[in-house]
Amino acid sequence: MLLDKTGALKSKKPPDIVWPVIAASFALGFLISAIIFPSWTDNVESAQVVSGAVTYPPGNPMSTFHLSIISFLVDSAALLMKLGVSEWPLSVFYSGLQGGLMFSSLTALTLVFVENAGLALLAPVLILRLGLNVIDFNIDNPYGFWPHTNLQAFHGHQYPILLPNHTSLFGVVGLFFALLVFGLFALRRWKTAAFLAGIFPWIHFFMSLAVFAGAGLAFCLKPDELKARKKEVLKFFSAGTALSIAGILVHKLFISPPVDSSRAAESVPIIAAYKKSWDYFQYTDAATAARTLEIDFYIVAFIIFLWLFQKSNLSEGAKFLIRAIAAITAIGATFMLWTVLSIDSQPLFIQKFMPARWLNLNSMLFPVLVFGVLGCYGIIKRNPLALIFLALNSLFIVFSLTDSLTGNMHLELQVSEPTGWTAVSGYLFPLFGGAAALGVIWLHPFMKKKGWVISENVRYFKLAVNVAFGALIVFCLIAFVFPRYSSERAKGRDIWSPLTEHLSKGTGLLIVPEEMWLRPQLRTRRGVLLDTCNLDILPYAADAAPAVEKIMNRVYRSSLLKPYRGDYLINTYETWGGRSTEEWQALGREFGATSVIPPLNMKLALPLEFVSPMGVVVYRIPQP
Repeated sequence: MLLDKTGALKSKKPPDIVWPVIAASFALGFLISAIIFPSWTDNVESAQVVSGAVTYPPGNPMSTFHLSIISFLVDSAALLMKLGVSEWPLSVFYSGLQGGLMFSSLTALTLVFVENAGLALLAPVLILRLGLNVIDFNIDNPYGFWPHTNLQAFHGHQYPILLPNHTSLFGVVGLFFALLVFGLFALRRWKTAAFLAGIFPWIHFFMSLAVFAGAGLAFCLKPDELKARKKEVLKFFSAGTALSIAGILVHKLFISPPVDSSRAAESVPIIAAYKKSWDYFQYTDAATAARTLEIDFYIVAFIIFLWLFQKSNLSEGAKFLIRAIAAITAIGATFMLWTVLSIDSQPLFIQKFMPARWLNLNSMLFPVLVFGVLGCYGIIKRNPLALIFLALNSLFIVFSLTDSLTGNMHLELQVSEPTGWTAVSGYLFPLFGGAAALGVIWLHPFMKKKGWVISENVRYFKLAVNVAFGALIVFCLIAFVFPRYSSERAKGRDIWSPLTEHLSKGTGLLIVPEEMWLRPQLRTRRGVLLDTCNLDILPYAADAAPAVEKIMNRVYRSSLLKPYRGDYLINTYETWGGRSTEEWQALGREFGATSVIPPLNMKLALPLEFVSPMGVVVYRIPQP
């Protein structure tokens, strides 16, 4: 309490904890990802080509791929590389950025429902712990081989949800940057949210559309909400947009390869065939869609309940977030159902936007809503039942009693037929989280009337709650995160280092098998004839399609024009074994390749160049 000028007592306004807590969360996430889980990041791989550190022969599609990626993540890395920063320090920095965005976005969204520092900092730690629960998360070896089962642990919608830290950082940054913008708008941090929304297209153009659609429709449903802030929001959004446009134009004019209109007729059928038969981010069927939409059913039921029974108690920020969730869910689910019913009727330019992946926002929003509502009733309204359920859900995650946010995705993670507790543990969070939160809302008026809530006179209540949250955070870090520190990983070394160190001494392009997640160019500064991990860029770099098809025909004896559905995009086991030395020499001369890395246990009619401790073999293409 303070005295005013008349000597009367006046209430002291509580300090604004939003920015300090978000900053602390970003710092924690950044340090965890950069120090404990650093990974080589593929924006740095593209920056190698943009900066000129790696060059390709004219017409090689990999050069077109890398130069066509317009993103601040690539352009900033290329600039830093020009200034002398090498690949590994850059990757460590962008690794930290992934973690910082994840932590700060989930913290901001939690603060929308309950302004409590302890819970807001705990929420991202629990999500990280949930990722570590998955046996195939593979975070101890984040440099190669995409851990496919982990893609479903957080319920991806035709597009994987990857948590920090991962080589494929674009999706991680895009997802959590979008959540951060939504969180800041909901927290009424208008200027920062508007500026970040404006600059978002330069960071991840297609996920920025989710922000524009969700926030735009949320504000359209209540136009008076922006009236008082319209000028400053427009000012800061315009500033961010101007910077975004400038960055995109500079890249387009001075970095992107020139468009060759003569290739359009040849490129269109190749790209259309790729999207239809080869693009596993696009394809889905009715059964897959039904399982995928499970978490969206939970979140829709949750927000309908809140809107019907708690609308008057919701803050304006929470109402904005609910409207945004509803808008994104409607668009994403409609697109997914359209894909199931008639993917052939979808124009190619709409398929590029992939609105179904906007539903991945729901996968991260659902636990935030659960923790936020339980926290609001437990900490602000002092409901003991809410505190109990909040503790139970936290402990379920901390002690590995669940590995997924949904039942169906949990079942897909099992390597054997699940029985008993294992069969149902994927439903723990929806039932003990979502259902418990709704039950607390329903019972709270009755409990308050009966006096079954914690009295305001209980001293140090919030302090005790924050101490408990803080202790849980420290326990998670000490027990599950810090032990994963590796001095070798911190230096960028792993089981593949002997191989990459050898390859970095050579020159010429590498011919690699399908989906070699090692990213050899990134770690060796040697170009790759065709890296199929980058084929998803093909629709956005149409001019490369004829060159890709040529390499597929000549080197892999395959074709994107042929319908394909199977375990391998390119089955090199069937196509490389019988190739003669003379045929390899002809391919080497044609494409500028000097070394071949075949699949494991395959022998080629070429001189042996190197055998790594992991059994990966490198063959040399001799030239007469």
